[in-house]
Amino acid sequence: QLYPRVNPQNKDKWSVKNWNPRFVVINLGTNDFAKPDPDKKAFIQNYRALLEIVRRRYPQTQIICLSGPLLFGQKLRKHKKWMNEAIKLRNKAGDTRIYRLDLTPQGQLGFGCSSHPNVAQHQLNASELTAFLQELL
Repeated sequence: QLYPRVNPQNKDKWSVKNWNPRFVVINLGTNDFAKPDPDKKAFIQNYRALLEIVRRRYPQTQIICLSGPLLFGQKLRKHKKWMNEAIKLRNKAGDTRIYRLDLTPQGQLGFGCSSHPNVAQHQLNASELTAFLQELL
């Protein structure tokens, strides 16, 4: 519901005519796996639907789906598995320009505010994403 908006607080829509990105990076799911876990079928279908919307808006763009640094353990494994299932559904529909990247989970470099990533974690994850994008160029 919020994806097409310029700002989540208003209903102004982003004009796709003004932008043709080389990459779209999606880092979603962390909050979905807060207590309790989401419904598996709903998560997979909604993630697939988002990928389809992005593809319709940007037919030539490479889409990168991230496992962000906040999940770990069973929740991370479930997130990856369900995200893979959504991507496979898009692959079966002929969309082969969707990629996955698992960022290093936080913890070893400490934590930031409210158990979110600190600066060092952001720098590490930014370097991981940058290297991955450079490989796709």
